[in-house]
Amino acid sequence: MTTIKQNIITFIVLSFSMIVQSQQDNPSLEEYYRVMYSKQEKITTFIRQDINRLQQENFLEFEGEKILSKNFLPQFYQERNFQPAWSNFESFNEAVLAIERSYLDGLLPTDYHADILLKIADRIMNLTSQEDLDYKWVAEFDILLTDAIFLYAFHLYDGKTDPYSFDLNWNFSHNDFPPDAPERLSSAIEERSILQQLNRLRPVFSEYKSLMDELALYRSIAENGGWGTIEEGGKIDPGSSDPRISLIRKRLQISNDLNSTEMMESTYYDTYLEKRYSIISGSPWAGC
Repeated sequence: MTTIKQNIITFIVLSFSMIVQSQQDNPSLEEYYRVMYSKQEKITTFIRQDINRLQQENFLEFEGEKILSKNFLPQFYQERNFQPAWSNFESFNEAVLAIERSYLDGLLPTDYHADILLKIADRIMNLTSQEDLDYKWVAEFDILLTDAIFLYAFHLYDGKTDPYSFDLNWNFSHNDFPPDAPERLSSAIEERSILQQLNRLRPVFSEYKSLMDELALYRSIAENGGWGTIEEGGKIDPGSSDPRISLIRKRLQISNDLNSTEMMESTYYDTYLEKRYSIISGSPWAGC
């Protein structure tokens, strides 16, 4: 996940600072970003063409990446007369940060066009001058980023998968995505509140927060080398000894399921370890 964060999303931001290396004043990232979006009429023309194609063919893709918001995306751009959405640098940064942080919800930035956004940014980065900039690329970048935020918002609000495909007895109600989503996104862009608005879509029940905390814990464990492998073997009964017991103690300590630091090297399956195992195996997360 760190690789995704550092090499994909962060690079989308950093790459823009290198686009005009040949220019004398070496403008800042924000200054060049404004230049990139300065030809609004040209970008608008390409956006209009792309959205019209999406409506006519019910299909649109860039570099093999399909646009998924087939209803909200056309409405969003029509309501703004097809003008680009992400010319504001602060809102752009918030959108990129939101995609980066999607991993906190157990999602992947690559689900939200991160690879293709990077590819277009890399293409622009390698330009030798501002005159070579194809505003069709900027239009594609703008549409992809909008589609990414719509998709991420939908996943936060209603989930990424269909629960009925896993359990036909699923009896939780379905949440319809807000019909005014295009207006909400436009307001969030204007008010620089992308992150705030997306956070409001996240489930509020405590179990979801607990799962996020557990996910963060296990990612931290993985980044620090994990807990190793315990070899397979026969059943270990309480009161017996086995070389694997010391490894099991270490494993439970790493995941915060064993607080005591005493007898960590012991191979004896004692009463304390038996109680800890009973608590863990009887928890609501057992078997997850």
